[in-house]
Amino acid sequence: MSYSKGSDFAPHNMTSNTLPSPNVASDNGSFATLGPYKAFDGPIGIGNYWAGNQPGNWRLRLDRGSGNAKKLWSYKIFANSIPEPNRCPKVWTFQGSNNESDWTTIDTVSGQTAWGSGEA
Repeated sequence: MSYSKGSDFAPHNMTSNTLPSPNVASDNGSFATLGPYKAFDGPIGIGNYWAGNQPGNWRLRLDRGSGNAKKLWSYKIFANSIPEPNRCPKVWTFQGSNNESDWTTIDTVSGQTAWGSGEA
């Protein structure tokens, strides 16, 4: 199977943390109505974003299910559309795994402070 550069592998239509199958979104704590699947549900705006509630230690995970491995070419993190740049991440590590025990660091960012409302 071949993949073209720019392929988008994340779902954009999740309606819960486990739908559509086989996708499973999880985190280490979020606000009740802004759970992990909201990072993969499509629209961005008021009430349509994921918001972790573990200051300084957010973890968001997407399990695509066995047999759904894809090559990652890029990713985007969006600032929410409410002007709250102080809630945006300043430091993060993006990792991938095929077995949930061996993790590969794909990208590490630090010092990201210039977030604008709705910016990617």
